[in-house]
Amino acid sequence: MWFSASTKHFVGMNRFGKLEKIIDLGDRFILHHDYALDDDGNIVSLATDLTRSDHAVQDQAIKVNTSTGKVTKLVDFGEMFPDYKASTGHSGIDESDPTASGRWDWIHFNTIQLLPDGQYYIYMFDNDFGYAMTRPDYDWTTIADISTAKSSKDKDSRSQYRVYQYDFKGFYFA
Repeated sequence: MWFSASTKHFVGMNRFGKLEKIIDLGDRFILHHDYALDDDGNIVSLATDLTRSDHAVQDQAIKVNTSTGKVTKLVDFGEMFPDYKASTGHSGIDESDPTASGRWDWIHFNTIQLLPDGQYYIYMFDNDFGYAMTRPDYDWTTIADISTAKSSKDKDSRSQYRVYQYDFKGFYFA
Protein backbone atom coordinates (compact mmCIF):
# COMPACT_ATOMS: atom_id res chain seq x y z
CA MET A 1 0.00 0.00 0.00
CA TRP A 2 1.25 3.47 -0.88
CA PHE A 3 0.46 6.58 1.09
CA SER A 4 1.78 10.10 1.40
CA ALA A 5 3.82 10.67 4.54
CA SER A 6 4.29 14.38 3.83
CA THR A 7 3.96 16.77 0.89
CA LYS A 8 7.32 15.47 -0.38
CA HIS A 9 7.26 11.73 0.45
CA PHE A 10 5.42 8.61 -0.64
CA VAL A 11 5.80 5.53 1.53
CA GLY A 12 5.22 1.92 0.46
CA MET A 13 4.03 -0.39 3.22
CA ASN A 14 3.64 -4.18 3.02
CA ARG A 15 0.62 -6.07 4.35
CA PHE A 16 2.33 -6.55 7.71
CA GLY A 17 2.76 -2.83 8.26
CA LYS A 18 6.47 -2.73 7.48
CA LEU A 19 7.67 0.25 5.48
CA GLU A 20 9.36 -1.19 2.41
CA LYS A 21 10.12 1.96 0.44
CA ILE A 22 10.27 5.73 0.92
CA ILE A 23 10.26 7.95 -2.15
CA ASP A 24 11.40 11.55 -1.79
CA LEU A 25 10.02 13.82 -4.53
CA GLY A 26 13.04 16.11 -4.30
CA ASP A 27 12.97 19.88 -4.53
CA ARG A 28 10.76 20.36 -7.61
CA PHE A 29 7.30 19.01 -6.66
CA ILE A 30 5.06 18.83 -3.62
CA LEU A 31 1.91 16.73 -3.41
CA HIS A 32 -1.58 18.16 -3.47
CA HIS A 33 -4.62 16.28 -2.11
CA ASP A 34 -4.95 13.15 -4.24
CA TYR A 35 -3.17 10.38 -6.09
CA ALA A 36 -3.92 7.00 -7.67
CA LEU A 37 -2.00 3.95 -8.90
CA ASP A 38 -1.80 3.27 -12.63
CA ASP A 39 -1.84 -0.21 -14.19
CA ASP A 40 1.95 -0.47 -13.80
CA GLY A 41 1.86 0.32 -10.08
CA ASN A 42 3.14 3.87 -10.52
CA ILE A 43 1.62 6.79 -8.64
CA VAL A 44 -0.18 9.54 -10.53
CA SER A 45 -0.61 12.56 -8.28
CA LEU A 46 -1.83 16.12 -8.27
CA ALA A 47 1.08 18.39 -7.44
CA THR A 48 2.64 21.83 -7.34
CA ASP A 49 5.81 22.54 -9.32
CA LEU A 50 7.92 24.70 -6.99
CA THR A 51 10.31 25.74 -9.78
CA ARG A 52 7.74 27.73 -11.75
CA SER A 53 8.57 31.38 -12.23
CA ASP A 54 4.87 32.36 -12.08
CA HIS A 55 4.43 30.68 -8.65
CA ALA A 56 1.26 28.87 -9.75
CA VAL A 57 0.21 26.13 -7.32
CA GLN A 58 -1.89 22.98 -7.44
CA ASP A 59 -2.06 22.84 -11.24
CA GLN A 60 0.13 19.86 -12.19
CA ALA A 61 -0.21 16.07 -12.46
CA ILE A 62 2.94 14.00 -11.97
CA LYS A 63 3.90 10.34 -12.23
CA VAL A 64 6.11 8.69 -9.62
CA ASN A 65 7.76 5.46 -10.73
CA THR A 66 7.45 3.29 -7.62
CA SER A 67 10.34 1.06 -8.72
CA THR A 68 12.92 3.76 -9.44
CA GLY A 69 11.51 6.78 -7.56
CA LYS A 70 11.78 8.88 -10.73
CA VAL A 71 9.27 11.76 -10.86
CA THR A 72 7.99 13.09 -14.20
CA LYS A 73 5.46 15.77 -15.07
CA LEU A 74 2.39 14.38 -16.86
CA VAL A 75 0.10 17.38 -17.27
CA ASP A 76 0.44 21.12 -16.75
CA PHE A 77 -3.15 22.35 -16.46
CA GLY A 78 -1.96 25.89 -17.20
CA GLU A 79 -0.96 24.64 -20.66
CA MET A 80 -4.30 22.84 -20.97
CA PHE A 81 -6.38 25.87 -19.92
CA PRO A 82 -4.23 28.86 -20.96
CA ASP A 83 -7.12 31.24 -21.60
CA TYR A 84 -8.71 30.60 -18.22
CA LYS A 85 -5.39 30.87 -16.41
CA ALA A 86 -4.66 34.17 -18.17
CA SER A 87 -8.04 35.50 -17.02
CA THR A 88 -7.18 34.98 -13.34
CA GLY A 89 -5.23 37.27 -11.06
CA HIS A 90 -2.61 36.61 -8.44
CA SER A 91 -4.32 36.66 -5.07
CA GLY A 92 -0.91 36.24 -3.50
CA ILE A 93 -1.80 33.18 -1.44
CA ASP A 94 -2.25 29.45 -1.75
CA GLU A 95 -5.87 28.87 -0.69
CA SER A 96 -4.89 25.60 1.01
CA ASP A 97 -2.11 27.39 2.94
CA PRO A 98 -3.23 30.88 4.03
CA THR A 99 0.18 31.55 5.60
CA ALA A 100 1.91 31.26 2.19
CA SER A 101 2.54 34.37 0.15
CA GLY A 102 3.38 35.12 -3.47
CA ARG A 103 1.53 32.06 -4.80
CA TRP A 104 -1.07 31.80 -7.57
CA ASP A 105 -3.86 29.32 -6.73
CA TRP A 106 -5.73 29.79 -10.01
CA ILE A 107 -7.52 26.41 -10.38
CA HIS A 108 -7.05 24.27 -7.23
CA PHE A 109 -7.72 20.71 -8.39
CA ASN A 110 -8.63 18.28 -5.62
CA THR A 111 -8.92 14.74 -6.99
CA ILE A 112 -7.81 12.50 -9.82
CA GLN A 113 -8.87 9.02 -10.93
CA LEU A 114 -7.23 6.81 -13.56
CA LEU A 115 -8.78 4.99 -16.44
CA PRO A 116 -7.31 2.42 -18.85
CA ASP A 117 -5.16 3.42 -21.83
CA GLY A 118 -3.95 6.75 -20.49
CA GLN A 119 -7.37 8.19 -19.77
CA TYR A 120 -7.88 10.26 -16.65
CA TYR A 121 -11.01 11.57 -15.00
CA ILE A 122 -10.63 14.80 -13.08
CA TYR A 123 -13.38 15.43 -10.55
CA MET A 124 -13.92 18.99 -9.40
CA PHE A 125 -16.11 20.13 -6.53
CA ASP A 126 -18.27 23.11 -7.49
CA ASN A 127 -19.35 25.15 -4.45
CA ASP A 128 -21.94 26.93 -6.64
CA PHE A 129 -21.10 30.34 -5.37
CA GLY A 130 -19.62 33.11 -7.43
CA TYR A 131 -16.39 34.15 -5.82
CA ALA A 132 -12.69 33.52 -6.42
CA MET A 133 -9.80 35.44 -4.94
CA THR A 134 -7.99 35.15 -8.28
CA ARG A 135 -10.95 36.68 -10.19
CA PRO A 136 -12.08 39.66 -8.03
CA ASP A 137 -13.33 41.71 -11.00
CA TYR A 138 -15.29 38.90 -12.69
CA ASP A 139 -19.06 39.53 -12.93
CA TRP A 140 -20.41 36.28 -11.48
CA THR A 141 -24.01 37.36 -12.13
CA THR A 142 -23.47 36.43 -15.80
CA ILE A 143 -23.72 32.76 -14.76
CA ALA A 144 -27.35 31.71 -14.45
CA ASP A 145 -28.54 30.62 -11.00
CA ILE A 146 -25.17 31.04 -9.24
CA SER A 147 -25.11 32.41 -5.72
CA THR A 148 -23.01 35.55 -5.30
CA ALA A 149 -23.16 35.53 -1.49
CA LYS A 150 -19.43 34.54 -1.36
CA SER A 151 -20.27 31.57 0.83
CA SER A 152 -21.14 27.94 0.20
CA LYS A 153 -23.47 28.22 3.23
CA ASP A 154 -25.82 30.47 1.26
CA LYS A 155 -29.29 28.87 1.19
CA ASP A 156 -29.37 29.20 -2.62
CA SER A 157 -26.04 27.39 -3.20
CA ARG A 158 -26.30 23.97 -4.82
CA SER A 159 -22.93 22.27 -4.47
CA GLN A 160 -22.09 19.61 -7.04
CA TYR A 161 -19.15 17.88 -8.61
CA ARG A 162 -18.01 18.13 -12.20
CA VAL A 163 -16.20 15.43 -14.15
CA TYR A 164 -13.65 16.02 -16.94
CA GLN A 165 -11.92 13.33 -18.95
CA TYR A 166 -8.40 13.67 -20.36
CA ASP A 167 -7.15 10.94 -22.68
CA PHE A 168 -3.87 12.38 -24.04
CA LYS A 169 -5.64 12.95 -27.37
CA GLY A 170 -7.69 15.82 -26.04
CA PHE A 171 -9.76 17.06 -23.17
CA TYR A 172 -13.45 16.22 -22.86
CA PHE A 173 -16.29 17.09 -20.55
CA ALA A 174 -17.67 13.78 -19.29
